[in-house]
Amino acid sequence: MNAAKAAAASREERASVDYAARANTSIDPPEGGDVDKPMHDTPSASQANPSKLDDVGGVAEEEEQDTEECQKQRAKLEELTKEIDKIDQARRESGMDNKTVQELITQLSFKIDKVETHGSKSLRKTRKSTIQKAEGVARRSEEMEKEE
Repeated sequence: MNAAKAAAASREERASVDYAARANTSIDPPEGGDVDKPMHDTPSASQANPSKLDDVGGVAEEEEQDTEECQKQRAKLEELTKEIDKIDQARRESGMDNKTVQELITQLSFKIDKVETHGSKSLRKTRKSTIQKAEGVARRSEEMEKEE
């Protein structure tokens, strides 16, 4: 019993010493001793490069150039868009069943998802609109099935 009390007292003593040590730690102010002065000055985007300003004071987007690889990816998206159009046409004209349309659109969505944008905002936008077109065909097919 005495050993248990001694161990508890020892733990309490160590905890109070640790607390006291932490309480006495201080953070040194930046050089010069001015606590109110920010430790670093980060220039805003306009200060960093004033030539990149647009006419309303914001930072203008840099124009991007389509690399050869981006052009290849754009061509892939155009082909996939044509495939979406074919599925949509077959759905409307020959009455392709919803299950087939959904499967084909899912496969195309995987192909669209594999198209790399290589950081190109315009290619990313094109890929997004291609996916939205595919989703639209799938949604219309589902709606037609519900109407029947």
